Amino acid sequence: INRENGEFGPLDAFLHENGIPVLMVLPEDRMIARQYSEGHLIVKALPEYRERFTNLAVNIGKLMGKTGVR
Repeated sequence: INRENGEFGPLDAFLHENGIPVLMVLPEDRMIARQYSEGHLIVKALPEYRERFTNLAVNIGKLMGKTGVR
């Protein structure tokens, strides 16, 4: 979920009803938008988000049946 800024009932209901997992949530954050708009990688410009993106890769791997991430 990109630019999350609080609960959004219709989205939560849709995801739940359709069995769609949320793999990652990024908050609505001006620093993310600025870095991205300037062409910077978020994980390099804002290292506090690195763990979230690492977990995203792991979660994608799990959904695909992989045991590790390269």
